Amino acid sequence: MSKKKFYSIPVIIISLLLALSYLPGTLESTVHTEDPPKEDNEQVKVDKPSEPADEQQNDPLDPEKIVAMVKPAVVKAKITADTDVYNNYNSQQVIGQLSEGDKVEIVKDKGYQWYYVKSNNLTGWVPYKVLSIPSDPNTNDDEMTTEQVEAFANIKGFESDTNYLVWVDINRQLTHILTGKKENWKLAKTMPSATGKNVSPTLRGTFTIKERGNWFYSPQFESGAKYWVRYDGAYLFHTVAMDKNQKVKDPTLGERASSGCIRLAVENAKWIYNNIPSGTKVFVN
Repeated sequence: MSKKKFYSIPVIIISLLLALSYLPGTLESTVHTEDPPKEDNEQVKVDKPSEPADEQQNDPLDPEKIVAMVKPAVVKAKITADTDVYNNYNSQQVIGQLSEGDKVEIVKDKGYQWYYVKSNNLTGWVPYKVLSIPSDPNTNDDEMTTEQVEAFANIKGFESDTNYLVWVDINRQLTHILTGKKENWKLAKTMPSATGKNVSPTLRGTFTIKERGNWFYSPQFESGAKYWVRYDGAYLFHTVAMDKNQKVKDPTLGERASSGCIRLAVENAKWIYNNIPSGTKVFVN
C-alpha cells in the first residue's frame, strides 16, 4: 500500500504543472478584451448648452440706451457784443448783462427781432443784433422702432389727462401720437413734421393741448394754415404753409422750415384737429 502512494504523488505534481502552463495566455486574452481604464487627468468633452440669442445681442430696449437715443434739440448761439438783458421784449427793465463771446441757449423769439435766452442763471430777452445763430442742423434719419418709441414714453413716466400723448421729436422731425395711460403707452401714428428753424425755434418742453381753429392767415408773412391746434401761446400744430386762397405754398416736411409752429401734412393736421382733445399732454424735445 505504501509503494502505490509513493508513485501517485509525482503523477499529481506533473499534472498540475501541465495545467498551469496554459493559464498565462488565457488570462492575457481575457484582460485585453476589456476597455482600458481612463486616466484620472483625461479630459472629457461635454457639450455646453448654447446661450439664448437675446442674451448674445445687446438689448434694443435697454432703458439707458433708449433714453440716450432721444437728444434735446437745443439751439445754441453766441453773443457778438456786450449787451443788457431785459425782463421782456417790450420793456426797458434790465435784469443783467451778457458779454461778447458768451454762449446762450435760444428758447424762443418774437418776430425775429427779440430772443428769449438762457445763460447759466440768467434768463431774459436780448435783441437779434447781438446774436450769432448757427444754421439749421440736418435731420436725424435714424428712426426709432415702434417698440423703442413706446419704451421711451413709458420710461419717462408721461401722464396725460386724456387717453392720448403727443410727442414731437425735433431731431427726427416726427410727431408721435400714442394712446393709453402712464407706463402703458402704445404708438398709434407717426407723422412727418417741419418744426421751427434755428432763427425761430419751436418751443420745447411739456405742455397741454388748448384751443383750436379752422384757419388763420398772417398778412405780415403772407402765409397761413388750416386746422391749427394750440399747445402754448403762439405755438401751434397746423398744416403746411398756405397762401391766402388756402392753397399749399410750401409743402416742406422732414426738416426745420417753420417760424416756430409744427407743420404737418394736411390730412395729419386735420386728424389732430378732429381727434386730439384739449388737456392732452404734449412733449416737445
